[in-house]
Amino acid sequence: MFVTARQFIRSLQRSNDERKKRWLVGTSAVTMTLIVILWVGYLNIIVPVLSPKESIGIAAVVAPNTEKDESLFATLGRGFSVVGESIKTSWDGMMGKFTPLYDSIRQRLEPTPTTLMPEETTASETP
Repeated sequence: MFVTARQFIRSLQRSNDERKKRWLVGTSAVTMTLIVILWVGYLNIIVPVLSPKESIGIAAVVAPNTEKDESLFATLGRGFSVVGESIKTSWDGMMGKFTPLYDSIRQRLEPTPTTLMPEETTASETP
């Protein structure tokens, strides 16, 4: 099996550019299709299935403004505010975890005040 695969790859390497491009496009399309199928399957596993009662409650929270005349900018603005709040919450949670670590490292690295001893004066410096 590995011998025939090696032979196929060597024959593909020796072939003309048109054949190489066809194989590139074909394998890329198959790979992208496989990734999309796996991604959709993963989302179906992760995203919970809601009952109609639960979905109505979520719809009221997500889209409180149901005007049909709503502009694109209003929709984008509301979306940006939701994303901004999510980023802020994540950032605050992350900083809450790292702040004590940062403080302990800073305390270890700060120079400690040392007691300076007065320099001894030599006989030539005295008046």
